[in-house]
Amino acid sequence: EYRLSNGIEVLGQTEGPPKLSIQSVTGRLERGQLRALHAIEQEAFPPCERLGLGLENHVLLRTNSLLIAEVGHSMAGYLIVSHFANQGLITKLAVGARFRRQGIGSALLQSGIDAL
Repeated sequence: EYRLSNGIEVLGQTEGPPKLSIQSVTGRLERGQLRALHAIEQEAFPPCERLGLGLENHVLLRTNSLLIAEVGHSMAGYLIVSHFANQGLITKLAVGARFRRQGIGSALLQSGIDAL
């Protein structure tokens, strides 16, 4: 399970629904982030479309950007955008199974478009 630095899982909170946040990640991924990305990738894509161990290297390419969606303190999905000259290409968009049908994919897509 992916948790932010304070290690707290908020999905069961009683103070209202967990909030969706989308952030851009640069540089090396933390071990927990990488595990969460792999777990989402395995849920979302068939084996022939997974980057597997190459996922982090793909994200680290200077022509690529990574956006992560979090609900509470759990990673819910991610989007990878590749930049070419004055164009952008969305190369991966995935949302974890338990977070689907909640608008997270749409929010990631809009954030990716806004970042181009």
